[in-house]
Parts: sequence; C-alpha cells; structure tokens
Amino acid sequence: MTYDQLLRSRWLRRATYVFADIDRLGFWDLELAAHVYLEMERSGLRVLNNPARVKTRYALLRALHRAGLNDFNIYRADEINSSIRFPVFLRRIQRP
Repeated sequence: MTYDQLLRSRWLRRATYVFADIDRLGFWDLELAAHVYLEMERSGLRVLNNPARVKTRYALLRALHRAGLNDFNIYRADEINSSIRFPVFLRRIQRP
C-alpha cells in the first residue's frame, strides 16, 4: 500500500503494518502518517513501527556502525575527511 493510498483510506484491513521508506515523506506527509499510526494503533491494528520515531536511513546506518553491527559507516559530503577508506558508494538524498 502506498502512503497516498493509506492517507486516503476510510478503512484498513486487519493486518500487520510497517511504515517504510520514511525518508521520502515530506514534513506534512510524515505528520499525517504519524496521526494515521496513532489511529491504527487505537483501532487495534498491529503496527510494527511509529513513523514519527523511526530513524532515517542516515541515522539508522550511523547507529548500526556505532553499535558494531555494520563494519561500514555512512557520511554526508561535508563530513568526508582523510581517514575514510575507499571504495565508497554515493547516493543522492531523496528530497520530497
């Protein structure tokens, strides 16, 4: 189900829901998704994560590295310094 479908739905099937791809949501869509999450939870639907509390890709990968779970790290272009090892993978930030 897309966010557009979710935000326009009048009812939802009993199922387990996971909010994913949060990085692509704009501020107001994220705000709406957080309200939908609360309504889903109040309605007794199983929702595995709160979109208002989930880490973005950058924050998640940084936290996994700091916890020793990923041996690779993530950097924004303005954080690059001479201690970073190569190869690197570049990714554009998705802006809504």
